Amino acid sequence: MAVLTHYQFHNGKTGKVSLVTGWSYLAAALLGSIYVLLKAGPTQFLPALFWQLACLAGLAVLPFVVGYLPENLQLLVLLLSLPGALVLQSFLMIGCVRQSFRARGWGERLEDD
Repeated sequence: MAVLTHYQFHNGKTGKVSLVTGWSYLAAALLGSIYVLLKAGPTQFLPALFWQLACLAGLAVLPFVVGYLPENLQLLVLLLSLPGALVLQSFLMIGCVRQSFRARGWGERLEDD
């Protein structure tokens, strides 16, 4: 089972197809709500923006919270927090894209690797 699930969305009326691949997860991690706006339209932009700001707030608070950890864990937590937040953000943004396509009646299919 792949960690980064690939999706294929298809519109039965127009025949358009939109893919979510591994590169989509990278774009979602780096661009956040802008990726959702460009990929799926404005319907899920506000929820995506909320999740993006929540990830950013978590990163902003982290330096204050990490002071309560033992010294040998502080650096490790700080180094792993940014990649972890980006991975979390990518999955949240792809979820918003999926919801947007589903709400508009597009079919969804998991792609084989």
